[in-house]
Parts: sequence; structure tokens; C-alpha cells
Amino acid sequence: MITKKQSKMLQGIAILLMIYHHFFLAPDTQLYRFINVELTRKADWFAKICVGLFSFISGYGMCVALSKVRAGGQPVLCRQYQSVGRRLVRLFLKYWFIVALDVLLCVCLFQEPLTWKECLENAFLIHLSLSGSWWFMREYLIFLLLAPILDMLLDGIWENHGKRRWVYSTVVLLCMGTFAVLKLFVPAMDSFFDLIQPAFIAAFIVGFLLKKCGAYEFVERKLPENRMLQTALGIVLTVVVIASRVTLATDASWAKFDFILAPIFALGTILMFRYTMGITGLLETLGKHSVYMWLIHTMVYDRTGSLVRRLTSQSFCVYMIEVAVTFAVSWVLQAVVEKIGKRLLVDREKTGRLQKILKK
Repeated sequence: MITKKQSKMLQGIAILLMIYHHFFLAPDTQLYRFINVELTRKADWFAKICVGLFSFISGYGMCVALSKVRAGGQPVLCRQYQSVGRRLVRLFLKYWFIVALDVLLCVCLFQEPLTWKECLENAFLIHLSLSGSWWFMREYLIFLLLAPILDMLLDGIWENHGKRRWVYSTVVLLCMGTFAVLKLFVPAMDSFFDLIQPAFIAAFIVGFLLKKCGAYEFVERKLPENRMLQTALGIVLTVVVIASRVTLATDASWAKFDFILAPIFALGTILMFRYTMGITGLLETLGKHSVYMWLIHTMVYDRTGSLVRRLTSQSFCVYMIEVAVTFAVSWVLQAVVEKIGKRLLVDREKTGRLQKILKK
């Protein structure tokens, strides 16, 4: 099983790869002066696996989360969508906080004109003019809405519910019909559907399936007990994935087989770093802040990139500084949000106690 700590570690690796991918996307950027542009470009193309890795982890994690809400009096699907709703609220509160912050910086500090229409389009994922990297919000929204239906369908197939199968078929048909109606008759949704990436939806489904069938638990039981052998196996799997993806990729956006490569890469990195507590701890810390780092990394680079480049001409040093600055800003933002959240919770508890006193 992929534990919560291992999941955070994988998110830490994914966010490092994401920032690398966006930073070295420029065709003339070199990792080091003695490393040619072509090698840097290939490494950048490999780093695109970050999206498949995030998608895979999301699928695996959603399967774990939905399995915990099965007990209770309400129908399973209803409870699961309540859980999905809470996740969506938490995610969109973070997202809207970053959008509001970006708008304030643009308008108040940098004197960049923004219309209300642009602000609302960014807030509701219609047209992402503030940051192109926010497109994954649309994918993640689809993941969350898909997860309970996927869980129900898999249970229907594996647990053989018999007469209830028509319910699953009806749900699938309704989803397909809704998709078709929105695509055909709501032009405003065109930009939304244009960015739906089947490869990443497939990676999410694979993650969900692998957790559902206990694939990683099976692999765990078959692993050799020797630590060195496990580490060596992890290195081999990681190198094979890197070599395969570098060979297969035809451009920076290539992701056709990431639904296969991302799970293998996840297993390889877990085995490779399993007994290196220092590296694992660092990656876990980055993973805990990966959502904010993803949402702000392009904004941070746009505002600080020119200054950092004046300090050093080495691209890799610039990359590391940008990672550090992005992490620091994310840490501050998360601390502020948590402080506000705790304050609101305390105020709510005080209000609840006051209401009880007034009722008496």
C-alpha cells in the first residue's frame, strides 16, 4: 500500500518536476553550460510526467478516501459525493485565495489592468489568463466528480450486484449524455472541454484500479527483504521509466503512455528512497505544500525571475532558488490560511456555546 507519507513524497517529486518542466521549457535554456541544449530539452520533456504522477496519486488517494465513507445510514453514493464536495470546497478556497492574491498584486502593485470578466473567468476556470498552469484544476474537478461513479461501477462488477447493474448503466449513460449536451449546446464550455486530457484521466483511473485490486500490496509481499535489493530494484525501475519516456516523447506536451509509466515510476521512487530518511523527509515537506507551490510557481517566477537571473547566470542555480522562493511563499500562505481557519473555528465554537447558553 502507498502510505500517506509516501504519497506526500511522490507529490514532492512531482512538484519539483513540474517547476523544472515549466522553467526549462524555453528552447535555449541550458541546465549547465557543459550540458547541451538537446539533453536539457529531453530532461524537460521527461519532467512532464509530473502531471501523470499527480493524476495517479489522486486516483489512488481517492480510492482510499472513498473506502472510508462506506459506513453509515445514507446510501454509499450520497456519502461519497458529500466527501467529494468537502474536498472541492477546500480546494477551491485555496484556489480562489491565490486568484484573489494574484489579482490584487496585478492591480495594486504592478498596475496591470484587469476587468471583472477576466477575474471571474479565471476564478471559475473558463479562461485562465492569469496562469496557464491552473488548467489542471479542470482535470482534478473531473477526477473528483468521476471517482464515486467509478467506485460504484467497480463494486457493481466485482461484487456482482445483479439487479442493480441497470443503475450503473443508467449513470454512465446520463454522464455521457450530459457531456454531449454541454459540448454541443453550451459554447462557453468549449475551452473547458478542449483541455480534457484522456491520458491523465486514464492515469487517475489506473491509480484507482491499482488501489482497488490491491496491486501494490501484492508487490509489497513479493519484494525481497534485503534493503539493498529493494533500493537497486527501485533504481532500475526509475531508470527504465526515464529512458522509456525520453525515447518515446516527441514534444514537451507528450503524455500518451503516462498512465502506464507513472505507476511504475511511483513504485521505483518509493523503493529507491525508502531507506533514505533525509531525502524522504525533504520530499514529504515539499509534498505537503505542493498545492500552493503548483498554484503560485509561475506567478513567483514571473515576479522574481529577472532579479534572480541577475544574481547568477547558471540556470540550475536559478531553478533551485525559484524552488526555494516558491516553497517559502507557499509555507507563509499555508500558515496564514491555517491561522485564519483556526480563528474561524474558535469563533464558531464560541458562537455555539453562546447559543446553548441563550437557549437555557
